[in-house]
Amino acid sequence: MKAIFFICFIIIFKFCCSLNIKSTKESIVYQYDIDEDYYSKWSFDLTGLELEFNCVNSSVVRTCSIPMDELIAKKLHGDTSSCLYYARYNSNICGFPIIPKKTPTPIVEPEFRPPTKGGNVLIQGYYLVIGAFSFTIYPSEILSIISESVNADATNITVLYKGGCGPRSLIWNNGNNYTFNHASPSIQSLSVNDSLVLINGDNFCNVKEMVDIFMDEIKVEKQSIELVDHEIIKLNFNQQYCKSVEIKIVSGGLVSNVFKKEFKPNPIKINTVPSDIGGIVIFEGQRLSSSIKSTPLVKIGNYSCIVISSTINRIECNIKPIPKGSILKDLIVSISIDGIKNDNKLLFSFDTPFISDILITQGIIKINGNCLGTNSSTQIYIDDVLQTNITISVNEKQTILLFQPSIQIKKSKLYLKNEIKSNEVILDSSFYGKFSESYISVDGQLVNYTLYNINQVNYNKIPIIEFLNNITISGIDIKNSTEYSTHTYSFQIPNGCGRKEFFISIGDQGFRSELYYGTPKIRNCSIGINQMIVCNGNFESYVGLYNDDEVQIHFSNEFLKKPSSFDKNSFSFPSNIQNNITEIFLQVCNELSEIYIVDSILEPLKNSTNNNNNNNNNNNNNNNNNNNNNNNNNNNNNNNNNNNNNNNNNTSQFDSTTNGKQIYNETYESSDNSFYTSSNHKNYNDNINSAKSTKESIVYQYDIDEDYYSKWSFDLTGLELEFNCVNSSVVRTCSIPMDELIAKKLHGVTSSCLYYARYNSNICDSPIIPKKTPTPIVEPEFRPPTKGGNVLIQGYYLVIGTSSFTIYPSEILSIISEIDSVNADATNITVLYKGGCGPRSLIWKNGNNYTFSHASPSIQSLSVNDSLVLINGDNFCNIKEMVDIFMDEIKVDKQSIEFVDHEIIKLNYNQQYCKSVEIKIVSGGLVSNVFKKEFKPNPIKINTVPSDIGGIIIIEGQRLSSSIKSTPLVKIGNYSCIVISSTINRIECNIKPIPKGSILKDLIVSISIDGIKNDNKLLFSFDTPFISDILITQGIIKINGDCLGTNSSTKIYIDDVLQTNITINVNEKQTILLFQPSIQIKKSKLYLKNEIKSNEVILDSSFYGKFSESYISVDGQLVNYTLYNINQVNYNKIPIIKFLNNITISGIDIKNSTEYSTHTYSFQIPNGCGRKEFFISIGDQGFRSELYYGTPKIRNCSIGINQMIVCNGNFESYVGFYNDDEIQIHFSNEFLKKPSSFDKNSFSFPSNIQNNITEIFLQVCNELSEIYIVDSILEPLKNSTNNNNNNNNNNNNNNNNNNNNNNNNNNNNNNNNNNNTSQFDSTTNEKQIYNETYESSDNSFYTSSNHKNYNDNINSASSKLKIYIIINISFFLFFYLIFIKL
Repeated sequence: MKAIFFICFIIIFKFCCSLNIKSTKESIVYQYDIDEDYYSKWSFDLTGLELEFNCVNSSVVRTCSIPMDELIAKKLHGDTSSCLYYARYNSNICGFPIIPKKTPTPIVEPEFRPPTKGGNVLIQGYYLVIGAFSFTIYPSEILSIISESVNADATNITVLYKGGCGPRSLIWNNGNNYTFNHASPSIQSLSVNDSLVLINGDNFCNVKEMVDIFMDEIKVEKQSIELVDHEIIKLNFNQQYCKSVEIKIVSGGLVSNVFKKEFKPNPIKINTVPSDIGGIVIFEGQRLSSSIKSTPLVKIGNYSCIVISSTINRIECNIKPIPKGSILKDLIVSISIDGIKNDNKLLFSFDTPFISDILITQGIIKINGNCLGTNSSTQIYIDDVLQTNITISVNEKQTILLFQPSIQIKKSKLYLKNEIKSNEVILDSSFYGKFSESYISVDGQLVNYTLYNINQVNYNKIPIIEFLNNITISGIDIKNSTEYSTHTYSFQIPNGCGRKEFFISIGDQGFRSELYYGTPKIRNCSIGINQMIVCNGNFESYVGLYNDDEVQIHFSNEFLKKPSSFDKNSFSFPSNIQNNITEIFLQVCNELSEIYIVDSILEPLKNSTNNNNNNNNNNNNNNNNNNNNNNNNNNNNNNNNNNNNNNNNNTSQFDSTTNGKQIYNETYESSDNSFYTSSNHKNYNDNINSAKSTKESIVYQYDIDEDYYSKWSFDLTGLELEFNCVNSSVVRTCSIPMDELIAKKLHGVTSSCLYYARYNSNICDSPIIPKKTPTPIVEPEFRPPTKGGNVLIQGYYLVIGTSSFTIYPSEILSIISEIDSVNADATNITVLYKGGCGPRSLIWKNGNNYTFSHASPSIQSLSVNDSLVLINGDNFCNIKEMVDIFMDEIKVDKQSIEFVDHEIIKLNYNQQYCKSVEIKIVSGGLVSNVFKKEFKPNPIKINTVPSDIGGIIIIEGQRLSSSIKSTPLVKIGNYSCIVISSTINRIECNIKPIPKGSILKDLIVSISIDGIKNDNKLLFSFDTPFISDILITQGIIKINGDCLGTNSSTKIYIDDVLQTNITINVNEKQTILLFQPSIQIKKSKLYLKNEIKSNEVILDSSFYGKFSESYISVDGQLVNYTLYNINQVNYNKIPIIKFLNNITISGIDIKNSTEYSTHTYSFQIPNGCGRKEFFISIGDQGFRSELYYGTPKIRNCSIGINQMIVCNGNFESYVGFYNDDEIQIHFSNEFLKKPSSFDKNSFSFPSNIQNNITEIFLQVCNELSEIYIVDSILEPLKNSTNNNNNNNNNNNNNNNNNNNNNNNNNNNNNNNNNNNTSQFDSTTNEKQIYNETYESSDNSFYTSSNHKNYNDNINSASSKLKIYIIINISFFLFFYLIFIKL
């Protein structure tokens, strides 16, 4: 009764009191009509605060006020009570809480600017809460107040705010609001990785559409923004030039600070040059050029490199020869562009072999690079197998190396060693080819080309050659073989000259190669008129190239600027001879012809030259001496020529197209031999027959008459070891005893005494020769980590003096242990090891080696993010080809391995099922531990259902099914959800109604599959509106979802603009909501509110369409379809409709309009039934929609023979669907299993009537036909049914009456719904019976009890009749309560 009295109190005060409220930090003032009731006192029980109003009256107005200050304002919280003075009855009644609608206007001060990411935020001001009444944030959430206690401060309220973006409003229960925006975005740091820019800061909107990024005031395209969150933005932005850029962000309408970022030069790759001659250094990388075209400044170590050219990703600079004794290794590269320097550490080393490019020509591997060495010094390895028969040609820019591989190539690793190991490159496959001709005619030519190691799947494919100028030619199978792996094709090679690089492919195989256009041959040369040299030959094909300056003549050690003549038969030039070079050749497109050796024809010219210089005899003598020297040089050259001829013979095995260029090979090979031959390669004539070293002794054995060691001394440690020698008739055996203490001291500077047996003399003070040191003993086993670092090697004789070891095939080891310290331990050596993979060998200078492998791989942890698996551990090879990963003993495809490093492996692996998997890694031939990983269910998305009726819950995600087909167990909070079906990415389960008063929000979803549970936190809430799908049909937006509410309670917003005229249809699975948007849609945000806000979805554009017909014939039909808001660029494009079964149909322009934005096309829709979803696109625009196939109309029904009901109509087009079980008949509140007959004119079925449902309709492919209302024809059947049930007459009558009343009400409601629906989608009329049935049955669920209409009378008046009625009722209750109390 007290509750009823309180309600009456509120109603009385609500309708009777007209008032104005004015609140400041100094007072609260209420103004009432003079004859109205008013507040006289407020009390706050928690804080003990009591406030009495001081009222002043005029003739018409009563003004009541309370003084206010900060101390009072702090206490305005907790439970309240008030005294209300009833003026008309001169009575003061107390004990009722303060009504929220009557509280003062809040004052927020200072400005409220919360962070976008939310959290616990402070709101300050006056009247923020009055009693227990607080506020919400529109359009987002109710705020949870964190501050709650008797000591709480009502002027400083801490709330839990979920965060947001853009303007928001604080809404109080009294209707007041305060609009605020969030804290301004702030950029704190910015990092760049290739084209990925990471911006770190605060208060960024996490909605991409609300964020704009400006680089130097130029707006970055939205598509480039990869991720936005409150504290980080990921942006694809490729700043090509080196420059300083100003970045700012506009987020939710607020502008950030301006952040300056230097996009620095980023050199990534560099070649090498010889230190003694210098050369062209080539950098490759990013941002290597200036936007204002200034020249970069380049330094390599302390040496300047003069820039020749620079582009955004390449710099070429020239470095001079480096003085001997300079530091040549690991020099830091510094690039400065417009004052901006690189900060990455790229190191450059002189004299380091560098492979820059690889081609496969005529089955020969051609390597281009720098400092590749010489034929005698360089070794080539493919997959660590040494290759033979290499030929090296050197010129001023780079070295060319040729060899024929001796092993089958399959994704092989290639490198070379020339004292120093080069970079490694990958050879993709063993696929290669050979031309039938060694060169091509410059006029073009039809040639055969044989391809080797063709994959069988590519045998019937057409091979294609593509040149660098994008010219392509296709091969023709000459049908010479049925062997698929080796096959010959003919190609019509176009005209050209020089060498032309090309790419040849057949199917999915391909490689880069080159072809060689022939050069002319000089037949003979002679002296012509005016001492002109005339050379004859067939030059007809080269005249055009000569005219285009592609042909040059080389004579007397120089290229002639222009000969006197050049025609198809000969060329001529003046005979100016400067020295004894007597060779003539042509350079055609940078390729050299065969050399013509000049002989006796030039002798007179040489003598003439000498006679003309008689005045300088002494000089001539000197010159002659020089000439003699030259002759000596010539002899040397002859020797070199002989060597080169041998090289030529070798070369001919590989590439016959290089013969014309051997002059360059000779010249540079001889000049550079001193550079490429290492001075360290000495031959030691070792006299030791055998040596044996153990941990107990060192034993040497010599021939009896050979020299031998008699003593070793180690100066640093003071150790002296004398050999004890024992002789036989033929052998001398010398030994030194050994133990650990001695072995520790075998380091530092050494000296030895060598006894020369033939001279009976002992000579001391020469160092111990490394080749004569004992065999090292490594103990325990050496197993370094693959990543390298400082590692310990233990054993005996690891170093003898200062001589240590290298690792083959990798590097010289730097000894970290201070081996030159007196306290160093030669049995425990710490070395700096660069790391590696697979078997390696320690190589000592005495020729001994120790083969070791690395520490076994170890898996320590494993994490999964979608299909990316991160394996963390130790000792993984960092070469993908040497790593195999096994999941449950099944080898993972190499292509799935994205990244390998010594401590991490990134793997693309999609484990579709929830299961426990055993993972192991074989790395460099070593097997890891077995690591067990549970691939847990990962629910990501969940719908909602009403709490009072339950329903089907749909969970979407990953690994939601078992590999052994067991049924998942699902719990929502503490409630079981019985699984109906499960697939790898979807679970459907049924949950029962939840008892009233239960917790309904933020329930944790738990899924267990084969004992494996999800560990991610997915929350479920009952009764929360959820949008699952959107279609645009006939210009109407159709929303599918759950708990979308009712027509009266639900509000739809597009970009926060309220939409009108919505229609909601409810069935047992989901709700369908229809409305026509009232605003232009451009990448718009849509959500709905039904007390609670739904999830947000994005509408892409305003592009939509309408069919000319409301439904399509099931036989198919030609219909017109009008598209609206077409972009102008798409006007001449052809629209295409694609159905879910991949059937596509193209539209035909009916030419009815020249207006580009709205245009009509005709489509031939195929036969079908029901509703069909489709996607329509025109150019780059598109949207999802659906069409509706018509259902048949029942013309009439009657009683036939044997009380069969016969219904007539035109059903001809539906007989096939009936035969395919796509049609069901609904009668007497159920679907009939099978009618007795169904033909083109009628169908019939038995008249079994269970109740008063008197409707017949057809369901065709899940769509319902128009309802036929059964009338008088069934009355005899109904009466018969009633007579058979006489025992229950009264009950039946009562039930029938109730049902009839309900049906009448439902029909009235549904007529209203039909009128509304017709404004949006005429295709839904046929289904209104479902709308009616479920709308009426579920209205009680979808009308929220919280949606109350407060007709607030502040500053308004109500009708006197209403007031009179309410006052009488209220006072009746009031006096009734008093009476009861008495």
